[in-house]
Amino acid sequence: AKMFCKTSAVALAKTMAKSKEEADIKRIKELDYTISKNFTDALFYKHTMKVTKDEIRREVAEMRYDIAAETLWDAKGKLDTFIYY
Repeated sequence: AKMFCKTSAVALAKTMAKSKEEADIKRIKELDYTISKNFTDALFYKHTMKVTKDEIRREVAEMRYDIAAETLWDAKGKLDTFIYY
């Protein structure tokens, strides 16, 4: 499978080598998609915060950036459980 981040690839390889359960493989792919989407969103919001002159737009982008970053780190933490536990 083609994965967005290295953590997803390692989790998938370890899961396939150990158990090959379809539900776990599907969950890893979903988490990888979540990381991919939120990483792209975070980049967009960070760029918006840097270039905008409108204070309201900057604050909204900052809040959305925080949400995207938190979601991304949460998904990465869930992937780590497939690797280390």
